[in-house]
Amino acid sequence: MKRAKRLLAIMLAAMMVSSTIDYSGMVVVNAEENDVVTETAAETEAVAATEADTEIAAETEEVTDTEMATESGTGTGAVNENEAGIEKQNAAESQAVSMQSGADTSNAASEVLAELPDNDTLYEGYVQKVLYGNGIETYGSCAGDNLTGQNKELYDDIKARIKNVAANGGTTAFSCFDTYGVGVKYKWKGINYEDARKNRDKELEKVVSALLLDCPYEMYWYDTDKGYSAYGQGGGIWIEMPYISFAVNSKYCNDSNDSNDEYEVDSEKATAATNAVAYAQTIVNKYKGQTPYNRLKGYADEICKRVSYDEDAETKYGDMNQMINVFDGNTATNVDSRGYAMAFQYLCDLDGGITCSSMTGTVSWNNIDSNKVGSGAYMWNVVTLDGDNYIVDVANCDDIAESDKMFMVGDNYAYKYDEMTRSAYTEAQLKISDNNYVITVPAITSQPQGTTVESGQTATFAVSATGAGLIYQWQINRNDGKGFVDIAGGNEASYTTGKTDTNCNHYSYRCLISNSNDSVTSKTAALTVTASQEAGVTGSGTMTDPYIVSTSDDLRQYLPDGYVKLANDIVITGYDISLYKYEEYTNTGIDLNGHVLDFSQMRDFDGGRTAEGILVRAAKGQNLNFRIDDSNPDSKHGDAYVRNDGTPITGGVITGFECDYSSGGVTSCILVDDADFAMTGGTFYKNKTHEGGTCIGVMGKSNVRISNTDFYNNECEYWSSGIWFGGSGTTLLEIVNCKFIDNMGYYTSVICSEATNTIIGNCVIQNNTSKRYGAVRVEGDGTAIIKDTMITGNVNTETEDDPYAQTAGVYIQSYNSPQLILDGKVTITDNTINGEQRNLYCSIPVKLGDNFNKESKVGAFNRTKLYEEDDILLISNIGSFAGCFTSDAANGELYVKGTSLNVRMKSQTQTEGKIEKQNPEGLALNNDITNLSQSLLTDKERELVKNGADAVVYAKLGTEVDKTNLEKVNAALGTLTLGKAYDISLWVQVGDNAARQITSTSEKINLSLKVDDSLINKNDNIKRTYKVIRIHDGVATVLEGSFDAATQMFTFETDLFSTYALTYVDTIVSPEPGITPPDTTPAPVIPTITPQPAPAVPTIASQPASASPAQNAGSPKTGDTSLSLWIFAIIIIAGVGIIGYGLRRRHRNA
Repeated sequence: MKRAKRLLAIMLAAMMVSSTIDYSGMVVVNAEENDVVTETAAETEAVAATEADTEIAAETEEVTDTEMATESGTGTGAVNENEAGIEKQNAAESQAVSMQSGADTSNAASEVLAELPDNDTLYEGYVQKVLYGNGIETYGSCAGDNLTGQNKELYDDIKARIKNVAANGGTTAFSCFDTYGVGVKYKWKGINYEDARKNRDKELEKVVSALLLDCPYEMYWYDTDKGYSAYGQGGGIWIEMPYISFAVNSKYCNDSNDSNDEYEVDSEKATAATNAVAYAQTIVNKYKGQTPYNRLKGYADEICKRVSYDEDAETKYGDMNQMINVFDGNTATNVDSRGYAMAFQYLCDLDGGITCSSMTGTVSWNNIDSNKVGSGAYMWNVVTLDGDNYIVDVANCDDIAESDKMFMVGDNYAYKYDEMTRSAYTEAQLKISDNNYVITVPAITSQPQGTTVESGQTATFAVSATGAGLIYQWQINRNDGKGFVDIAGGNEASYTTGKTDTNCNHYSYRCLISNSNDSVTSKTAALTVTASQEAGVTGSGTMTDPYIVSTSDDLRQYLPDGYVKLANDIVITGYDISLYKYEEYTNTGIDLNGHVLDFSQMRDFDGGRTAEGILVRAAKGQNLNFRIDDSNPDSKHGDAYVRNDGTPITGGVITGFECDYSSGGVTSCILVDDADFAMTGGTFYKNKTHEGGTCIGVMGKSNVRISNTDFYNNECEYWSSGIWFGGSGTTLLEIVNCKFIDNMGYYTSVICSEATNTIIGNCVIQNNTSKRYGAVRVEGDGTAIIKDTMITGNVNTETEDDPYAQTAGVYIQSYNSPQLILDGKVTITDNTINGEQRNLYCSIPVKLGDNFNKESKVGAFNRTKLYEEDDILLISNIGSFAGCFTSDAANGELYVKGTSLNVRMKSQTQTEGKIEKQNPEGLALNNDITNLSQSLLTDKERELVKNGADAVVYAKLGTEVDKTNLEKVNAALGTLTLGKAYDISLWVQVGDNAARQITSTSEKINLSLKVDDSLINKNDNIKRTYKVIRIHDGVATVLEGSFDAATQMFTFETDLFSTYALTYVDTIVSPEPGITPPDTTPAPVIPTITPQPAPAVPTIASQPASASPAQNAGSPKTGDTSLSLWIFAIIIIAGVGIIGYGLRRRHRNA
């Protein structure tokens, strides 16, 4: 909406001076979609592809030191074109592809120039972009998107520099050297140098046309009469472009007399817009935090301090420059009404909290100032405050004696909207208040009152106040130490809570009331929640027909005999609920049904807190199964139960259990002893005990399975705030799909298990606090499994120096040879003690499961400090997963030792692995293996070698070549003859890791390729020169090399690996007199479309097309040069003989 209003303001301003600008020829692109409206991208490409008929002027022969230095860091001095083989040209004749408005109509760039506005209009457009963002963009990137290959690369390169120049000024002579400042990046090829130059000029037309289409505003400085210059160097069939320079319009050049200023944009003009944005933002920041009225008044005053009214401002500056005049810090540059209004709206837009619009029309001066008469075209603002619209005329605030007379005023009939404004806004937006704005503050007339409700009911609080534009914000204090916090959605004069329970008892509510000028806070109202009086029990106590209970007494009575389902929230009173059973076998449990089980009112017989909430204990030799379920996990509780991150808790909740003394045993909300317990669903929230497991404590021979259950904000002063398992015998603790977040314990924060087997799967254990053994502590004698689990962000606050015990993440300790298995994707990171990583402490070797995921991240250590004799086994079967582990020990390092991952002191030495290279038959890697390893191996791979793993670098040589690549080879042959094509790939393998293919290298690789006997020249009168054509990512490159006739090896260098074709070219060596050169025409090669398993000749789609005479210079590609010359000689001799014979016969006949 703001962007639309900004656009409208600009359009309205433009309407006032529309006669001065002609936009009829511009190519327009939709600001959101960048779709060409008046000219399609295809048409643009077609025009750009048209080759100019006129001859291009001579190339610039030499680039001076000054020109080279214009692109900092890329040039080193003059280019010697004699050495480069450049045709000598007169530098004075270099017009170097000048793009002028009077050029041939087939010139694509000239056609684009014909449609562009003048430089000043483009500069105003650029300023609009800087001030308002891309929302006003008239053009786009369609033209550039149609470019490919080198043209697209050159386009992207220059476009980035153009944008930088537009914003900061500087040189427009752009160098085209590579990253190292040595080689030229852009080259063109032709039949000869002149042809190459023409090809370059044609392609540059496309690139520059695309730039003008896509970046007209950023090129506001471009002098279209002088155009651009492309400097050339090269020779033979190539031309390179070390520089391209764009001339700068005199209005936007530096003002010095330096001749290079023709290619230098004035930085002051370039930075004017960005500086204006920054200056405007400082004004907005100055008034930040004040009331809307005071901010508006401040913005108007700041504008008036910086400029004065100048009725000729439009002629002098133009609309956008008027905007800059307000924020340029120069009081000598002034504005008319447009400048005042647009600047005021711009500040309001930056503010973000004020609704302001710009209007155009006429003003009757006598209605404003009795000293003025008549009317005229004008721009002003309308501001919406407290529900009504008011006029703000900053220009007249600055121009008349009473500066506030035209600020926030009602309808005075002086301002008349024009048709453009009426069509752009609704009647409601144009309707002005009948009265001037009056500053009022809110006043409370009726305070909210406290209320009492039963658990399960809602409560309503209300307030009454007077004042204009009142805004209400209800707040709540949950007695959690956070004080009053805003209630989401509590923005009316009254507020109704969600369903309450006894946890909401003594919550406090109040309302903050504000408007544009002030705010006031109501008195506090208390909420009292009593237990529900509903009674009555139905059901038979089975899971399919549970007892439906609604009171604490019902729950206490029926739970020992079967399965119960909560009808509502229940606050448990009295002592603990005991399920101590003598029967042979009993199934019992609770369906929370989305309700709350509140233990906050539970007391023992002498009035103290009980040691447990529900005691699940079987008699010796008996069986007892207890379960807790939640059949309504999506139920809501309003604001009663909220996580630390503000997320409300849904579903069944177990809360309020508290035991603040030591009983000499376990104190838990749910205490299981010699029984089996399963829990599916529900949330333990804000329970607190002194010792044991706050939420769940387990003793005896018990099996416990917890799934889909969450633990938030629970505390334990001595053991674990979540689960403590201290059972005996063969036992199991299984925790799946659970979350433990923001809990606090002493020895461990959330899980402490001595079960025989412990399984933690697909859990999140995060942001918990402990003081000794971290978030999870396992000391069982069997197997511990952690699978697909994230344990992160946990903190250990202990400061004692205990190097064998301290951890913040996971602590595994046992003395009876158990094992820890990590499986799936496991994350144990960012668990800290005093800011240092302490993630996984394990006194036993860890084993990786069959499904261990390579995306796992685990910080491991055996102790916080290692000694010289330490060489500790951490992972027994590390495989290829060493990269998933890091060492937390300050002086330790992990290393692979055989199949294991060990930790040792960093200073220890270790026998490094071997690095070898292997060559396939017919191909040799010639680089030194030490250099190869440095350039090809990754840091992790080099570390593995350092720690004893062996590495091998090898190449593969294949003869099955992609058909498309063969076609590209044929297209690149030129005068070369195709011999044989190969697929050459480079590989690295370290230890047991999978082999890694390398497609490109940072340094050149020296290769020697065996030349087949069939391709060896055996004619002494022929000199055969071999070359390879490389096809990589669709680009063909011809590589030179050397041939060793003794070994039949052709040696060359490359840094890319894909398709290679061995080619050759033959030249005649003059034979000795009297010796007839033999016929060396090679046997014909029969092409085939289907690749063979190992063909002697590469599979090709067709024979290479015959080249033109200009390309071949009389030399066919089939290798028959010598034969053709002898045949030609024989024909000549025969012809002479025939002529002689004919003359002799004529002589005889005569």
